[in-house]
Amino acid sequence: MRSIRARFKLCLRWCKSHEHQLRAQSLADKLASGDYFNFWRGVAQHEPGLTHASPTGGSRCGEEGITSIPPSLLSWEILYRGNSPYCSREVKMSYFRSHCYSIYCNSLWSRYKVATMNRHKVCHNDILKRILGLPRWCSSSLAFARNGVNNLDVVHRHSVFSLRSRAELSTNSIITSVRQSSAYVCGPIQQRWLGLLFVQNVG
Repeated sequence: MRSIRARFKLCLRWCKSHEHQLRAQSLADKLASGDYFNFWRGVAQHEPGLTHASPTGGSRCGEEGITSIPPSLLSWEILYRGNSPYCSREVKMSYFRSHCYSIYCNSLWSRYKVATMNRHKVCHNDILKRILGLPRWCSSSLAFARNGVNNLDVVHRHSVFSLRSRAELSTNSIITSVRQSSAYVCGPIQQRWLGLLFVQNVG
């Protein structure tokens, strides 16, 4: 299976070589009765509703689940539309949030290699730099901080905290029985969650 970064580079190369085709297709599909500038100005005012879910196959908590990221994360739409000269920085960041925050089932990731997660982080960083037109050597941390968006680690922690909170507070009988089972209390997902959300003070 190709790595996430290899797929990202392939997607980027395809976008560059099909720019005119993508522009025509985008205008035909999305802007049949309006112009490009007005469309994106409307997006800036009514940002919610841009996300679209894509199911993934295989395990949702292991290596296969992480490498099978929804196509929306690496789609040419993010690169092409986000890099449009008509887009303001605010619109680009709204588009980044809507597509790159909702990573399918990332709160269930529990069995993976550090190298796999690092490749995913590099991909996430490269997408932001590409949208902003920044060179590869620019600091990713600085780009995220200056533009007020979350990196992959923060997105992951927020998703984990949200799911864990709902599971702990739920009164549903099925969820309660699962929550009280040893598989949940001592399982790999719970251990991964605790490792992400809590830091132990040593000394």
